Amino acid sequence: MGTRGLPFADRRILHFAIAVMRRFLKWGSLCLLTALGVGGARAQVDQEVFLGLTASLLKVEAVGDDGSVSLGTGIAVGRGIVATNCHVTRAARAIELVRGARRIAVDSQYGEVERDLCLLHAAGVEDVAPVAVSPAALTVGQPVLAIGFAYGRAPQLGHGEVQALHDYDGAQVVEHSAPFNAGASGGGLFDARGRLVGIVSFRSRSAPFRHYALPVAWLHQALLRDAATPVRPLAGQPFWQRRPEGQPYFLRAASLEADENWSEMAYVAQRWSAAESFNPQSWLALGKARYHLSESRSAIEALLLRAAQLAPTLAAAWCQLGLAYTATAENGAAGQAREMLQRLTTPSAGCPSP
Repeated sequence: MGTRGLPFADRRILHFAIAVMRRFLKWGSLCLLTALGVGGARAQVDQEVFLGLTASLLKVEAVGDDGSVSLGTGIAVGRGIVATNCHVTRAARAIELVRGARRIAVDSQYGEVERDLCLLHAAGVEDVAPVAVSPAALTVGQPVLAIGFAYGRAPQLGHGEVQALHDYDGAQVVEHSAPFNAGASGGGLFDARGRLVGIVSFRSRSAPFRHYALPVAWLHQALLRDAATPVRPLAGQPFWQRRPEGQPYFLRAASLEADENWSEMAYVAQRWSAAESFNPQSWLALGKARYHLSESRSAIEALLLRAAQLAPTLAAAWCQLGLAYTATAENGAAGQAREMLQRLTTPSAGCPSP
């Protein structure tokens, strides 16, 4: 069965999404390869960007009342101001910034703990050049670099791309595929030109890992509100460390997917899509859960009529569409979905075989 076997409304939305997708790709394969960061020339550029940015990164050592040390990364974002994650520093009685052989005491800090964003003030880092912040909005599929102090030792570079943008608290939390390790929290997520597009913050606890960065919009707001006080433990808890029922929908859905708890994921995604009908990720989560519950027609409707229409360049939606159509032997539609997916991704993009 091809697209002729689909209801008229389904055929119309599928053709609409494909048409939009093809217009998006009108610049051809060269632009696509550039966007995906393919080739040795791109790797060389990334390495040059990385080396330039390390001068604006510092290791953060936060010492608690019991003498324990929490390690993280800080980014120079202003004269004598370093941004990092509050989960690195919130229990600290003393904080030091390490740059090569230099150890610089932090004089004061400003924290927005719920957002997991802290600003550290230290006179000894006024000579550290701040990073440039990108004024452009991120797009799904955009190449990014994650840089931070891996295990508190040396800066490490991770390559990846933006996988999703999650609306939360007035901005968009960035889900990306650039890997990072312990000690990189508070590091930078950068675009191909070395401009800051996010603050590396946390990842899911189980594979396949999902990596997240705080939006730079929160950084702009924190700098405007900055009212630093002497270093002392901070009250509160970051949004991603709350109990599951208190977390944003996108984190709850991701956790349930990792646990393969499809029925609960469908319930959460149903509430998510009702609350955020404009959000393609909510419909993708609902469709994925229903697909795994063997409700393929419902999966197709949720993904096709919502996710693919709202975000024609969302690779995960095309992947799931192909799987769902294959499950119902709608081979023509499945082939079109796979064609769109191949235009968006590399063979290693992670879409399973049907």
